Amino acid sequence: MSSILNSLEREIIIDEVLDAARTNLTEFGNPFLDDALLGILPNDLCVIGGLPGYGKSQFAASIAAYNASVKKKNVVFIALEAEPNEVEMRLRYSIEAHLYFKDQNRNRALTVNYRKWRLGLLQNDFKKYKEEAISIFIQRYSSLHTVYRTEQYGIKDFERNLDEAKEFGDLFIADHLHFFDLESGKNENSEVGAIMKKIRSLNLFYNKPFIVLAHLRKNEQVMVPSLQDFHGTSDIGKIATVAVMLSRDPEGYDAKNQVQKTIISIPKSRTGGLGNLVGCLDYSIQHQGYLPNYSLAKVLRFKDKEKLEPLNEEEIPGWAERAKAKIQDPKR
Repeated sequence: MSSILNSLEREIIIDEVLDAARTNLTEFGNPFLDDALLGILPNDLCVIGGLPGYGKSQFAASIAAYNASVKKKNVVFIALEAEPNEVEMRLRYSIEAHLYFKDQNRNRALTVNYRKWRLGLLQNDFKKYKEEAISIFIQRYSSLHTVYRTEQYGIKDFERNLDEAKEFGDLFIADHLHFFDLESGKNENSEVGAIMKKIRSLNLFYNKPFIVLAHLRKNEQVMVPSLQDFHGTSDIGKIATVAVMLSRDPEGYDAKNQVQKTIISIPKSRTGGLGNLVGCLDYSIQHQGYLPNYSLAKVLRFKDKEKLEPLNEEEIPGWAERAKAKIQDPKR
């Protein structure tokens, strides 16, 4: 039951909350999101939406990797869609690929990507990097903890995993909402909504940042999704404190350099939104990661179509220094 407090009592709590935010702010490790949002608050429930196959899992893995390796946080990654060990395999591949591209004597005619590595087609070419890659992996990711689906996984299993990690977990990631098992005979949308509400309750109870991935509905007329585009119940967008959407520029694939332009929008944030501004980032398929700088664009809507209009240097807000760097050096 909630307590009634007077203003003086609330003032004490406010200072405690601000101190906790300052000392426990969690970064995304993504240049655009960290510039735009500055990070994730301890009691934030961030939902990352995207169509199937648009890179949500890899995006979440990059957030987990950054916080485990750079920030030395204990990250609990609950992978309900992935095959066993997939998060770790993607991280191992990224290390091996980095060592390969750093090697001046590498086989430059080789086509390198995660799919070929996962199929075992790069084993001979990457053999000389394996030992060093394993050493780097162990050093970087000792604070990354993963859970993979065996058979059934419902909200009670999620609650049990949270309880197991409550003493050490700093960041919890669930991939993803639409892969929680539902109770048979119930309405799917209402049960997904109930799961989302339960996740928010747990988020507030543990006072730890949660990131949850969710599917979007396919809409051919939309380039930049809105909160209404979450698959199923509208409760997903309503309950989230932060919503981040991933989409693709249909004309943004560079086959020669294996780079895909990704559009990241923030339709919801408790601490302020970006209006019609979006970030445009280059994703390297070879390296499994985003290039450090990004560009900003405005979303213009014409009847049933959308168009992106890039910002020029004078229009870029002060917080987006890396967008200015992108204009000055387009290759970065």
